[in-house]
Amino acid sequence: MLIDGELIDGTLIIDDVLFDCLGDGESPIVVTKNGDSNIIEGKIDYTERFIYLGSICTENMSSEDDVDRRIAMAGKINGALSKCVFKNKDIRQKLKGQLYSALVLSILLYGCESWIITSKILIKLSRFHNRCIR
Repeated sequence: MLIDGELIDGTLIIDDVLFDCLGDGESPIVVTKNGDSNIIEGKIDYTERFIYLGSICTENMSSEDDVDRRIAMAGKINGALSKCVFKNKDIRQKLKGQLYSALVLSILLYGCESWIITSKILIKLSRFHNRCIR
């Protein structure tokens, strides 16, 4: 079904409904709205890597880039909390463990449901965890 619309600065306007789209009018773009698929003139740009809902998607479907990014983000939080919380002798161990779980592990494991766990990724996660809890 070919529909008519107006393309203004990368935004397609059809019957006062806005759609974001890429392209220069060379290839068809499929837009789905309320279960109806429509073909719109345009071109979809190819990318090897992008972030979707906070997770990195790559062309080879590897989870390694996302795990590395999560380890870096969780490492920053762990480093920020290290002096004021984790090395503070006045704070109980139980509270430190709860803060580690709530702040560091939640950032590290966000989106892990979609990861493809390989032995290499498991080793990276284990090393990070062991480094943090020391």
